[in-house]
Amino acid sequence: IRGELEDRVQLPRIYYGWHIPPYGDEAWYAADLLTSVLTEGRSSPLVRDLVTKRQMARDVSAYVYPTEATGMLYLQATCSPDVAIEDLEAAIDEHLDGVMRQPPKADHLARAKNRVLTGHYNALQSLERRSDMLARCATYLGDPGRAETEAEVYDRLDAEAVWRTAALLRPDARVALRVVPKREEAA
Repeated sequence: IRGELEDRVQLPRIYYGWHIPPYGDEAWYAADLLTSVLTEGRSSPLVRDLVTKRQMARDVSAYVYPTEATGMLYLQATCSPDVAIEDLEAAIDEHLDGVMRQPPKADHLARAKNRVLTGHYNALQSLERRSDMLARCATYLGDPGRAETEAEVYDRLDAEAVWRTAALLRPDARVALRVVPKREEAA
């Protein structure tokens, strides 16, 4: 499914969305690691290539959304000035095709795990975020204690598990929305 929306924005932006397994499924955690591999940190492949090296994008990010019936994985990128949204979309698709062809590199996966686990443990130290995690686990998984053991799920995931989940990111399985600047109305 594809769409385009004109809005009061300065630069075009692409949004992708995919259904993934629901929160609590091991593949959901693998998808969360995959988003970290792809877009978190300056050394991540999409940021390093599209933002730093080729300067096609102002920003690129990906994240998973925890829901009960089905999970959602989102990827968004903002075009740099004078970059056609079609060119940025093609470059993103090249990266996604590559991650579907081979598992992530060991160093990329290790950095992603470190980021995710650091975030998880930091969240457990904050009363507000800890209560959110407990409530989410109680609501979606029927077990608030899972908040204490989620780190173990991330820790046991390997590159193969992340790669299997990357297969869900097919172009024919996504929703794509382009948000572009409003065109000048004819006088």
